[in-house]
Order: sequence, then C-alpha cells, then structure tokens
Amino acid sequence: MGLSEDVGDPASSANGWNVTRVGDANDLDMLRRAFQVAQKEHERPTLIIVDSHIAWGAPNKQDTHASARRTAWRRRDQTDKRNYGWPEDAKFLGPDQVRENFSRGIGARGKALRDPGRQAG
Repeated sequence: MGLSEDVGDPASSANGWNVTRVGDANDLDMLRRAFQVAQKEHERPTLIIVDSHIAWGAPNKQDTHASARRTAWRRRDQTDKRNYGWPEDAKFLGPDQVRENFSRGIGARGKALRDPGRQAG
C-alpha cells in the first residue's frame, strides 16, 4: 500500500497496535529485524511502516509523479540501465540466483500443481 500521509502515528499505537518504522526500504537488516519483531508479537496486530522512494535510482524521476507515466518508464529504462552499467537492450534483468531460486521453489510447486503426476522438488 502506498500512502503519503503518516498512518502509523499516533492512531495505530493508541489503538493497541504494535507499530514499527523502517526508515529506508533498502535497509535489509532493519527490514529483517522488523519482520522478526512482528513474528514474535502474538498479542497485538503489527503495522510495519517502510519509507521508500518511487523510482529509486532513476536520476531524473525519483520521487516525482512523472515516474508513474508509462512513456516515461520506457524512456527512463535505457537511462537507468546505462546508469547501473547494465545492457540497455535487455528486457529482463536479474541475477542468475533469482531465476534458479524461483525455479526450485515457486516454479517447481506451480508446475506440480499444473501437472499432478509430477512431484514438487
């Protein structure tokens, strides 16, 4: 859910919620810690507020409404790829480990559900 207003303070806390905030969506250690705290909380619902930037890493679009336009995405795609040192003609980029992990996990389970004769591995 994306919101620009502060929905976590003080109303949620006042209503008994366990509210925590992660100040940077790219801080994986803080995200991991917030999830661990939420999993240990059994008495109250947990709201984790994560601050992020729309179009993070796009030099001309970050935090602007222009980042949401489809035509802007096409143009900025090449600029961003160039900025990151990625091949500009690539349609989909991701580390090989992501594809391998997907294939072993969700991909295998999905394949097994489509073909009941196969076992998920």
